Amino acid sequence: MGFNAHNSNAFIAENLGVSEPTVKRWFATYRQEGLDAVLERGYGKGRPSKMDDEIEAYLLAGLKSTRWNTAHQTCEDLERHFKRHFKYKTV
Repeated sequence: MGFNAHNSNAFIAENLGVSEPTVKRWFATYRQEGLDAVLERGYGKGRPSKMDDEIEAYLLAGLKSTRWNTAHQTCEDLERHFKRHFKYKTV
């Protein structure tokens, strides 16, 4: 979305469920450090993640086997498997 000149930061933020300053920070990080730096999650910073090793392993196995086609399917499967709620935008 960010490489299409017609998409504003506000449009990207709204569609991804994040704030506009977050989108701006992603672009600044991309320009300074590259794509890998943008994709790296800030574990250990800010709020603690609700992802544990079991959930991460389940997600990685599902992605490798192409178990899901959409984030919505992934979210539903996680909720069935772990019997807890996962926010769609987090998935």
